[in-house]
Amino acid sequence: MDKIDWYSYRDKFLLANKNLKYKSILGYKGGINKFIECLELNNINRPIPEDIFTFIFYLQKETQSLFTQNLYNIAVKKFFAHLSQSHIGLYPDIYKVANPKIPRPNRERHYRDSATDEELKKLKDACKGPDQIDKRDGLIIELIAYCGLRVIEISILKIEDLRKEGDNYTIWILQKNKNKKRPIFCNPNTGKRLLSYIENYRIKGYIFKDTVHNESARPHLNSATITSIIGARMEIAGIKHKNMTAQSLRHYAGKKYFEKSGNLEATQQFMGHESKQTTEKYAQETNDYENNKISLEPKEDEPKGN
Repeated sequence: MDKIDWYSYRDKFLLANKNLKYKSILGYKGGINKFIECLELNNINRPIPEDIFTFIFYLQKETQSLFTQNLYNIAVKKFFAHLSQSHIGLYPDIYKVANPKIPRPNRERHYRDSATDEELKKLKDACKGPDQIDKRDGLIIELIAYCGLRVIEISILKIEDLRKEGDNYTIWILQKNKNKKRPIFCNPNTGKRLLSYIENYRIKGYIFKDTVHNESARPHLNSATITSIIGARMEIAGIKHKNMTAQSLRHYAGKKYFEKSGNLEATQQFMGHESKQTTEKYAQETNDYENNKISLEPKEDEPKGN
Protein backbone atom coordinates (compact mmCIF):
# COMPACT_ATOMS: atom_id res chain seq x y z
CA MET A 1 0.00 0.00 0.00
CA ASP A 2 1.44 3.38 -1.03
CA LYS A 3 2.40 5.72 1.79
CA ILE A 4 0.28 8.86 2.00
CA ASP A 5 2.14 12.13 1.47
CA TRP A 6 0.72 13.96 4.46
CA TYR A 7 3.05 16.93 4.02
CA SER A 8 1.66 17.54 0.54
CA TYR A 9 -1.89 17.53 1.91
CA ARG A 10 -0.74 19.87 4.69
CA ASP A 11 0.72 22.38 2.23
CA LYS A 12 -2.44 22.33 0.08
CA PHE A 13 -4.55 22.94 3.19
CA LEU A 14 -2.42 25.91 4.22
CA LEU A 15 -2.56 27.36 0.72
CA ALA A 16 -6.34 27.07 0.81
CA ASN A 17 -6.27 29.22 3.96
CA LYS A 18 -3.83 31.85 2.70
CA ASN A 19 -5.94 34.69 4.12
CA LEU A 20 -5.15 33.60 7.67
CA LYS A 21 -2.81 35.69 9.78
CA TYR A 22 0.81 34.56 9.79
CA LYS A 23 0.68 33.39 13.42
CA SER A 24 -2.45 31.33 12.72
CA ILE A 25 -0.76 29.65 9.77
CA LEU A 26 2.22 28.78 11.98
CA GLY A 27 -0.14 27.37 14.62
CA TYR A 28 -2.03 25.24 12.10
CA LYS A 29 1.20 24.03 10.55
CA GLY A 30 2.56 23.10 13.99
CA GLY A 31 -0.61 21.16 14.84
CA ILE A 32 -0.61 19.19 11.60
CA ASN A 33 3.12 18.48 11.93
CA LYS A 34 2.45 17.11 15.41
CA PHE A 35 -0.31 14.91 14.02
CA ILE A 36 2.01 13.56 11.29
CA GLU A 37 4.69 12.97 13.93
CA CYS A 38 2.19 10.97 15.99
CA LEU A 39 1.25 8.84 12.95
CA GLU A 40 4.89 8.11 12.16
CA LEU A 41 5.73 7.17 15.76
CA ASN A 42 2.83 4.69 15.78
CA ASN A 43 3.55 3.40 12.23
CA ILE A 44 0.13 4.56 11.02
CA ASN A 45 -0.21 5.22 7.31
CA ARG A 46 -3.98 5.44 6.87
CA PRO A 47 -5.65 6.63 10.07
CA ILE A 48 -9.04 5.56 11.35
CA PRO A 49 -11.32 7.68 13.63
CA GLU A 50 -9.89 6.09 16.79
CA ASP A 51 -6.45 7.42 15.88
CA ILE A 52 -7.67 10.94 16.70
CA PHE A 53 -7.78 9.92 20.36
CA THR A 54 -4.27 8.48 20.05
CA PHE A 55 -3.24 11.94 18.87
CA ILE A 56 -4.97 13.61 21.83
CA PHE A 57 -3.17 11.38 24.33
CA TYR A 58 0.08 12.08 22.48
CA LEU A 59 -0.51 15.83 22.79
CA GLN A 60 -1.28 15.57 26.49
CA LYS A 61 1.97 13.70 27.01
CA GLU A 62 4.18 15.87 24.83
CA THR A 63 2.60 19.32 25.29
CA GLN A 64 2.09 20.83 28.75
CA SER A 65 0.31 23.97 27.56
CA LEU A 66 -3.48 23.57 27.38
CA PHE A 67 -3.52 26.53 24.98
CA THR A 68 -1.23 24.69 22.55
CA GLN A 69 -3.22 21.46 22.90
CA ASN A 70 -6.39 23.34 22.03
CA LEU A 71 -4.74 25.10 19.08
CA TYR A 72 -3.33 21.87 17.64
CA ASN A 73 -6.64 20.10 18.07
CA ILE A 74 -8.40 22.89 16.14
CA ALA A 75 -5.73 22.66 13.43
CA VAL A 76 -6.34 18.92 12.96
CA LYS A 77 -10.11 19.41 12.97
CA LYS A 78 -9.87 22.05 10.23
CA PHE A 79 -7.36 19.92 8.34
CA PHE A 80 -9.76 16.97 8.14
CA ALA A 81 -12.67 19.30 7.39
CA HIS A 82 -10.64 20.39 4.37
CA LEU A 83 -9.84 16.80 3.34
CA SER A 84 -13.48 15.72 3.67
CA GLN A 85 -14.73 18.26 1.11
CA SER A 86 -16.47 16.72 -1.88
CA HIS A 87 -13.73 17.61 -4.37
CA ILE A 88 -11.15 15.82 -2.17
CA GLY A 89 -13.34 13.27 -0.40
CA LEU A 90 -10.85 11.91 2.12
CA TYR A 91 -11.55 10.72 5.67
CA PRO A 92 -15.03 12.19 6.33
CA ASP A 93 -15.42 9.66 9.15
CA ILE A 94 -12.35 11.09 10.88
CA TYR A 95 -13.63 14.65 10.62
CA LYS A 96 -16.80 13.62 12.51
CA VAL A 97 -14.78 12.70 15.61
CA ALA A 98 -12.02 15.29 15.25
CA ASN A 99 -13.69 17.68 17.67
CA PRO A 100 -13.08 16.35 21.19
CA LYS A 101 -13.37 18.81 24.05
CA ILE A 102 -10.03 19.90 25.45
CA PRO A 103 -10.10 22.10 28.60
CA ARG A 104 -9.62 25.78 27.93
CA PRO A 105 -6.28 27.29 28.99
CA ASN A 106 -6.00 28.14 32.66
CA ARG A 107 -6.04 31.93 32.87
CA GLU A 108 -3.69 31.89 35.85
CA ARG A 109 -0.95 30.48 33.63
CA HIS A 110 -1.18 33.59 31.45
CA TYR A 111 -1.70 36.08 34.30
CA ARG A 112 0.43 39.20 34.09
CA ASP A 113 2.14 40.32 37.28
CA SER A 114 1.07 43.56 38.90
CA ALA A 115 3.53 46.43 38.66
CA THR A 116 5.32 47.24 41.92
CA ASP A 117 5.49 50.67 43.60
CA GLU A 118 9.16 50.88 42.65
CA GLU A 119 8.51 50.02 38.99
CA LEU A 120 5.72 52.56 38.76
CA LYS A 121 7.93 55.28 40.24
CA LYS A 122 10.69 54.51 37.72
CA LEU A 123 8.15 54.59 34.91
CA LYS A 124 6.78 57.96 35.98
CA ASP A 125 10.32 59.33 36.38
CA ALA A 126 11.00 58.27 32.78
CA CYS A 127 8.20 60.64 31.70
CA LYS A 128 9.50 63.69 33.53
CA GLY A 129 10.35 66.27 30.92
CA PRO A 130 9.26 69.66 29.58
CA ASP A 131 7.72 68.44 26.32
CA GLN A 132 4.06 67.78 25.59
CA ILE A 133 4.88 64.18 24.73
CA ASP A 134 6.45 63.66 28.17
CA LYS A 135 3.37 65.06 29.89
CA ARG A 136 1.03 63.07 27.65
CA ASP A 137 2.84 59.79 28.31
CA GLY A 138 2.97 60.45 32.05
CA LEU A 139 -0.78 61.08 32.14
CA ILE A 140 -1.49 57.90 30.18
CA ILE A 141 0.50 55.89 32.73
CA GLU A 142 -1.27 57.56 35.67
CA LEU A 143 -4.71 56.93 34.18
CA ILE A 144 -3.96 53.21 33.94
CA ALA A 145 -2.16 52.83 37.28
CA TYR A 146 -4.35 55.10 39.44
CA CYS A 147 -7.71 55.01 37.62
CA GLY A 148 -7.62 51.46 36.25
CA LEU A 149 -8.43 52.56 32.70
CA ARG A 150 -7.94 50.13 29.85
CA VAL A 151 -5.70 51.15 26.96
CA ILE A 152 -8.72 51.23 24.61
CA GLU A 153 -10.60 53.46 27.10
CA ILE A 154 -7.72 55.93 27.19
CA SER A 155 -7.50 56.02 23.40
CA ILE A 156 -11.10 57.29 23.05
CA LEU A 157 -11.14 59.57 26.12
CA LYS A 158 -12.72 62.94 25.34
CA ILE A 159 -12.62 66.29 27.11
CA GLU A 160 -16.26 66.03 28.16
CA ASP A 161 -15.50 62.72 29.91
CA LEU A 162 -13.51 64.64 32.57
CA ARG A 163 -15.77 66.46 35.03
CA LYS A 164 -14.77 68.68 37.94
CA GLU A 165 -17.05 69.40 40.88
CA GLY A 166 -15.32 71.47 43.56
CA ASP A 167 -12.08 69.67 44.33
CA ASN A 168 -13.35 66.35 42.96
CA TYR A 169 -12.53 64.96 39.53
CA THR A 170 -14.54 62.23 37.83
CA ILE A 171 -13.80 60.45 34.56
CA TRP A 172 -16.79 58.87 32.81
CA ILE A 173 -15.90 55.76 30.82
CA LEU A 174 -18.13 54.20 28.17
CA GLN A 175 -18.63 50.59 29.24
CA LYS A 176 -17.76 47.78 26.88
CA ASN A 177 -20.80 46.44 24.98
CA LYS A 178 -23.10 48.80 26.92
CA ASN A 179 -24.66 52.11 26.02
CA LYS A 180 -23.83 53.73 29.36
CA LYS A 181 -20.84 55.12 31.21
CA ARG A 182 -19.27 54.26 34.55
CA PRO A 183 -17.67 56.90 36.81
CA ILE A 184 -14.04 56.72 37.91
CA PHE A 185 -13.20 58.97 40.86
CA CYS A 186 -9.83 60.41 39.93
CA ASN A 187 -7.29 61.55 42.54
CA PRO A 188 -6.95 65.36 42.65
CA ASN A 189 -3.30 65.47 41.53
CA THR A 190 -3.95 63.41 38.38
CA GLY A 191 -7.17 65.36 37.74
CA LYS A 192 -5.35 68.72 37.98
CA ARG A 193 -2.58 67.58 35.66
CA LEU A 194 -5.08 66.26 33.14
CA LEU A 195 -7.08 69.50 33.18
CA SER A 196 -3.88 71.56 32.96
CA TYR A 197 -2.73 69.47 29.98
CA ILE A 198 -6.04 70.10 28.19
CA GLU A 199 -5.91 73.85 28.85
CA ASN A 200 -2.20 74.44 28.20
CA TYR A 201 -2.18 72.62 24.86
CA ARG A 202 -5.68 73.75 23.82
CA ILE A 203 -6.87 70.18 23.35
CA LYS A 204 -10.22 69.72 21.61
CA GLY A 205 -12.25 66.54 21.20
CA TYR A 206 -10.16 63.50 22.03
CA ILE A 207 -7.61 64.20 24.77
CA PHE A 208 -4.72 62.08 23.50
CA LYS A 209 -3.95 62.89 19.90
CA ASP A 210 -1.89 60.90 17.45
CA THR A 211 0.64 63.73 17.24
CA VAL A 212 1.43 66.53 19.64
CA HIS A 213 0.40 69.04 16.95
CA ASN A 214 -3.02 67.40 16.48
CA GLU A 215 -2.44 67.21 12.72
CA SER A 216 -2.76 63.44 12.27
CA ALA A 217 -5.30 61.87 9.94
CA ARG A 218 -6.48 59.87 12.93
CA PRO A 219 -8.37 61.82 15.59
CA HIS A 220 -6.73 60.05 18.54
CA LEU A 221 -4.06 57.57 19.57
CA ASN A 222 -4.99 53.95 18.96
CA SER A 223 -4.46 51.07 21.39
CA ALA A 224 -1.38 49.74 19.61
CA THR A 225 0.33 53.13 19.74
CA ILE A 226 -0.42 53.57 23.45
CA THR A 227 0.96 50.09 24.16
CA SER A 228 4.12 51.01 22.21
CA ILE A 229 4.42 54.28 24.14
CA ILE A 230 4.32 52.44 27.47
CA GLY A 231 6.83 49.88 26.20
CA ALA A 232 9.20 52.66 25.16
CA ARG A 233 8.92 54.35 28.55
CA MET A 234 9.61 51.04 30.27
CA GLU A 235 12.78 50.71 28.23
CA ILE A 236 13.87 54.22 29.23
CA ALA A 237 13.13 53.35 32.87
CA GLY A 238 15.24 50.20 32.61
CA ILE A 239 12.30 47.92 33.45
CA LYS A 240 13.00 44.51 31.92
CA HIS A 241 10.53 42.36 33.86
CA LYS A 242 9.24 39.95 31.17
CA ASN A 243 5.68 40.06 32.58
CA MET A 244 5.57 43.84 32.91
CA THR A 245 3.06 45.26 30.42
CA ALA A 246 0.42 47.95 30.18
CA GLN A 247 -1.93 45.40 31.73
CA SER A 248 0.43 45.15 34.72
CA LEU A 249 -0.33 48.79 35.47
CA ARG A 250 -4.05 48.06 35.39
CA HIS A 251 -3.53 45.11 37.74
CA TYR A 252 -1.72 47.54 40.04
CA ALA A 253 -4.81 49.76 40.12
CA GLY A 254 -7.13 46.84 40.87
CA LYS A 255 -4.88 45.47 43.58
CA LYS A 256 -4.44 48.84 45.30
CA TYR A 257 -8.13 49.69 45.05
CA PHE A 258 -9.16 46.47 46.76
CA GLU A 259 -6.50 46.87 49.45
CA LYS A 260 -7.96 50.29 50.17
CA SER A 261 -11.67 49.40 49.94
CA GLY A 262 -11.75 45.73 50.96
CA ASN A 263 -14.79 45.52 48.71
CA LEU A 264 -15.35 43.08 45.83
CA GLU A 265 -18.30 44.72 44.07
CA ALA A 266 -16.78 48.20 44.34
CA THR A 267 -13.51 46.89 42.89
CA GLN A 268 -15.44 45.15 40.10
CA GLN A 269 -17.17 48.42 39.15
CA PHE A 270 -13.94 50.40 39.45
CA MET A 271 -12.19 48.00 37.05
CA GLY A 272 -15.22 47.67 34.75
CA HIS A 273 -15.20 43.86 34.93
CA GLU A 274 -18.29 42.15 33.51
CA SER A 275 -17.72 39.04 35.62
CA LYS A 276 -17.13 38.97 39.36
CA GLN A 277 -14.78 36.02 38.84
CA THR A 278 -12.35 38.31 37.03
CA THR A 279 -12.21 40.56 40.09
CA GLU A 280 -11.73 37.77 42.62
CA LYS A 281 -7.98 37.95 42.18
CA TYR A 282 -8.22 41.26 44.03
CA ALA A 283 -11.10 40.76 46.40
CA GLN A 284 -13.56 38.58 48.35
CA GLU A 285 -16.11 40.88 49.97
CA THR A 286 -19.17 42.89 48.80
CA ASN A 287 -20.75 46.35 48.56
CA ASP A 288 -21.21 48.97 45.88
CA TYR A 289 -18.85 51.38 44.16
CA GLU A 290 -20.88 54.54 44.70
CA ASN A 291 -20.56 54.19 48.48
CA ASN A 292 -16.79 53.75 48.21
CA LYS A 293 -15.61 56.92 46.50
CA ILE A 294 -11.95 56.03 46.67
CA SER A 295 -9.22 57.53 44.52
CA LEU A 296 -5.72 56.12 44.33
CA GLU A 297 -2.87 58.47 45.20
CA PRO A 298 0.77 58.28 44.16
CA LYS A 299 3.12 57.06 46.89
CA GLU A 300 5.55 59.96 46.61
CA ASP A 301 4.69 63.64 47.06
CA GLU A 302 3.48 65.17 43.83
CA PRO A 303 4.09 68.79 42.84
CA LYS A 304 1.00 70.89 42.26
CA GLY A 305 0.02 72.25 38.89
CA ASN A 306 1.74 70.82 35.84
